[in-house]
Amino acid sequence: MKRMSLLSITFAAFAFCMASATIASAQTVYDHLECHKMHDAKGYAFHATVNLNPLAPGFPGLPAQSGCTVKIKGIELCVPVAKTVTQTDDPNVIAAVGQDLVNGFICYKMKCPVKPDGTAATAGDQFGVRDVAPSTVTKICAPADW
Repeated sequence: MKRMSLLSITFAAFAFCMASATIASAQTVYDHLECHKMHDAKGYAFHATVNLNPLAPGFPGLPAQSGCTVKIKGIELCVPVAKTVTQTDDPNVIAAVGQDLVNGFICYKMKCPVKPDGTAATAGDQFGVRDVAPSTVTKICAPADW
């Protein structure tokens, strides 16, 4: 049995990585949510109190929240989709790719006692770049399984 040289092993590893990257880039990424209004068959709502801790550094001006009230009656069902922009007239789009989502979400109405300070930030996505500022919390979406 012949020994492989370090150069041969390095080349094989490089070829494997390039092939893996090509295969990965060709895969469909389900990193968007398509949301639908929904009817919750329970017909009545419970309430829950939750605390929220935004992803840091996250969005400027979003404080951690304590004592938020969630109305436990689903208002929206969101499912992962793959999206392709076929045309846009905004020249400032960003080719951001998110994490591949593997489950849907059910969204609920929510109120929090502290309003964000409204600090504006520039945010961009596949539909363009814009200045945005957080306002009142209106809902929370929880991962769902079916």
